[in-house]
Amino acid sequence: MYDMFQEVPNQPGGLVFPEFRRVRDGLRRSIDRVKLFRWENPMSLTGTHPLIRLLMSLNVPLSMDPDMYVERVRSVTYSLARNLQFTSPVSQGRLHYPSMFYGDNVSDVVLVHDEVFDLTDIAGRWKELQPIRVLYHPQTDLRLHVPDGRYPSAESGYAVVSINLPMLALQYKLWRNWERGAVGAESPRTLMMFLQAIPLPQMLYSHLDCAIFNRIVSQYFELPMPDVRSRHSYYLTDWTKEVDSVLFKYIGLARARKMDFDAMIETMPTAGYDSRYETLRWPEMPFTYQVTWAMVIARLANTMFLVRFSADQEITRNRSQLNELNRFFIKLEQMNLLSKVLSKDDYDTVNMVIQDGIVPYLTTT
Repeated sequence: MYDMFQEVPNQPGGLVFPEFRRVRDGLRRSIDRVKLFRWENPMSLTGTHPLIRLLMSLNVPLSMDPDMYVERVRSVTYSLARNLQFTSPVSQGRLHYPSMFYGDNVSDVVLVHDEVFDLTDIAGRWKELQPIRVLYHPQTDLRLHVPDGRYPSAESGYAVVSINLPMLALQYKLWRNWERGAVGAESPRTLMMFLQAIPLPQMLYSHLDCAIFNRIVSQYFELPMPDVRSRHSYYLTDWTKEVDSVLFKYIGLARARKMDFDAMIETMPTAGYDSRYETLRWPEMPFTYQVTWAMVIARLANTMFLVRFSADQEITRNRSQLNELNRFFIKLEQMNLLSKVLSKDDYDTVNMVIQDGIVPYLTTT
């Protein structure tokens, strides 16, 4: 399961449909507008938000140069994750409810890691870093509401969010340096405002591609997609109809060509990133027992859609991947891992998807 979605794509997702380029560019301009509004109109998170506790737990001097600062943060990343009951290669963590990103109807898996990132010219591009990435969420709306814990949707389920703690900490350090230069040592902006102004809006790229994927699944299985009535206080173009039109064509093309797993992921329309693989990509870290359950939840919907589509279209080219998945889920059941980390209700929900939505379709082609 780990190796299946780590491939390097051959072509940008969705751009096999020429009309999608305009839609993608429009959605990216909308993200830029949300980011600009958040930058110019600082808001604040509640002081009890776990991200605040995570950053305030760091005892690393902000005066250090970026390279040394990142290494110092990296040295304490996993111990802080354990203390806050987040998931990491050395701590199993737990399911967090309500979601710190998507609110009362969603439960979070928060994956903390220390993946190495490029520090070249970091002083000029720190605002564009994406230390918090959405690996999965259950929302289908495309209205680009920032996942700050007050998400205006009734759609429920699980979210899996990864946090590169050294990157997030460095972004805060460089923001604080910028604030001191632009405003002075007595800058009124707080850590809470930093989170609302930069790293949370930067989540919109991965958030958007997860929402587009969820709309593909809903179209294919003919599931309802509720309209989120909440609007921004400024105008954003609603691209929902145009996106759905392209998704309809994508499903039709995948059927006509009997696409295998790789082709489906490579051609899947995306707008935040250039490829669905970028959203699915698991952070570089030791793949241990402790993080396995988080990956299962992160890739559950994607796996279910692919195996169901393959079975429905009687595609034979996925046989090796299906066999690999079959072995994985047999081993997962033998390990009894999910029942150890999830509550009974959550385990029953996740296991039902596996046993009813995935396993029966692993040996049909």
